[in-house]
Amino acid sequence: MLAAEQERDKRISEARGYTNSLISLAQGEASVIVSKGQSDRVRLLQSLAADASAFTNYLVVYERNPEMYHQILLTESWQRILTNAQEKFFLPDRADGASREMRITVEPRAAETVNRPDQSGAVRLLRVAEPNVKAQKPYASHIATQPG
Repeated sequence: MLAAEQERDKRISEARGYTNSLISLAQGEASVIVSKGQSDRVRLLQSLAADASAFTNYLVVYERNPEMYHQILLTESWQRILTNAQEKFFLPDRADGASREMRITVEPRAAETVNRPDQSGAVRLLRVAEPNVKAQKPYASHIATQPG
């Protein structure tokens, strides 16, 4: 009977030790999660304050000249697009005087560029995928036109 009591006491002690280690581990993980949430909160609030400040600054420009504000935003957008584009193609004036085109690769994939004339005789840039390449996302491009 003494051996059984000793075994019971030993198992209870092991269980309490295991419980304490689990509690410590859970408290440590909770502390990490709370700290990350607090730092994300601070970062979000700083970002929102910066956005509010930028909005206030742009509001002054917009109220003075809405068209200029529109041009500023358009220029900034094109700067980001052209900086991050993998491939850029500019199709100069066509013989018929139609608009110019700029083609920008948004989602590149392994492909080759092929020049082929269309029905009007204008050369079109076509993208032909390589046969052994499986694309995860579809190929996309943005076409911008300007009056000729």
